Amino acid sequence: MYRLLVPLAERGLVRRDGTKVRLGVGVLRLSAQVLPQVREAARPVLRELADQVGATAHLTVALDDGIESVAGEQLRMKLISPLRLRGMSAMLARIKRRLRES
Repeated sequence: MYRLLVPLAERGLVRRDGTKVRLGVGVLRLSAQVLPQVREAARPVLRELADQVGATAHLTVALDDGIESVAGEQLRMKLISPLRLRGMSAMLARIKRRLRES
């Protein structure tokens, strides 16, 4: 394991913190290159989700002390039929069930 960490540490991708190994600043440089691609790939999915649930949708990344929004799509204001509301309620119920099961 140590042999794998040395080249990563030399490139700033990891750092030693006592007995722990943590991500280094080099990961930020990598993420800055990938982030535009992630945003572009997420945008149509977030748009569809926002339209389906009738709310703003965000893609967030968990951090040690909170979260950071990577991409988001605003709700486009429009009338929602009662039939669609029932469908959304059923979808939300399935999501809640899955969250409780995990």
